[in-house]
Parts: sequence; C-alpha cells; structure tokens
Amino acid sequence: MRIDELYMLSAEMNAKIGAEEDAKTRLKQILAERFDSAADYAYVDTLTGQALIDEIYLQTRIEFFAEGKSLLALKRNKANVVRGTNHLYLAGEVIPYNDDRLTLEIPLLEVQNNPFIN
Repeated sequence: MRIDELYMLSAEMNAKIGAEEDAKTRLKQILAERFDSAADYAYVDTLTGQALIDEIYLQTRIEFFAEGKSLLALKRNKANVVRGTNHLYLAGEVIPYNDDRLTLEIPLLEVQNNPFIN
C-alpha cells in the first residue's frame, strides 16, 4: 500500500461524510505530485457534492491504473463496470458491481485446509 492510496481513501471518505474541504486538500496533495502548476488542478476548488466524489473516483482510477485497485474500489462504491467499445468480448456491456463474475473465489486449497471455512 502506498501513501497515495491512503490519501485517496481519505479524500473519498471525507467527501462522503461532507467534509469537502478536507477531501479537496487530500485530492490536491495527490495532484500536486502529478502537475507542475497549482493552476492545473485549481478546478478541484470548484467541485462539490457528487461532482467532487466523481472526480475522486476518476483520479483514483488514473493514479492506480494497472495496479489492481479498481475492482475493489468499484465494489466498495457499488459502481457498475461499463466495458469499453475497444473490447472484443462483451463490448459496451454494463456489468453490475455485484455480478458473480466479479466475485473473488477463495482458493480450493484454503477451503480444504482451513477448519474455520465451512
């Protein structure tokens, strides 16, 4: 886990409980590492409510691209997956966050050897 992940989780949590200024501060700390000028992320100060939460989700996806963090974030936020048109299989399909295809299975060896799993 990197510090950036903790900052993004903090921003998300603060935005959800209504502490928007704290959420914006955390988000801007992440964006400051990515941009040369504060003017490049000054737009964050104008965001409120769902727009702020949506921006945090977007920046989370950008920050953790190809790190395997998106699936759990989508499930945590009950967001559906929309397959892009660039996919050969299921292009454009909306996959609900609770779809069985997105459920991580417990490895069989763990089930067989762990007496606490029924």
